[in-house]
Amino acid sequence: MRKRIIAFVSIIMCAMMFAGCKNTLEKKISKKQLQDMNDQAYEQYVKNDSSMKDIKIEIKGNDLTYKYYFNMEFDDSQIAAMKKSIDTDANKKMIENLKKNIKKENGIEPSSITYIYYDKNDEEIARVSA
Repeated sequence: MRKRIIAFVSIIMCAMMFAGCKNTLEKKISKKQLQDMNDQAYEQYVKNDSSMKDIKIEIKGNDLTYKYYFNMEFDDSQIAAMKKSIDTDANKKMIENLKKNIKKENGIEPSSITYIYYDKNDEEIARVSA
């Protein structure tokens, strides 16, 4: 009887270990692929735009974050206008479509995609997520 209990507990523990090992974007996308994504984004968005300081793409688990760093300061009215212009149904729909495209390419749909915008002092000024 004792051997059966030990065997049963061992099976349950193995099942629990493997249940926690679900595949995520962070596991699926290599560090080199992520670096290539960052390099490409820098070339596309920052290199020839003096208003941009940097861009970073980060993946944690199944959450994908795009961080845009501007090379300028914003006053309150500009920040309000930026927040209003990015927090739209159209942008949220675009994010949902991006999630589907990522799932097609990688077999994993992100839990969330977030765009965060920072001023030249690295202070967050706006964010949109879906």
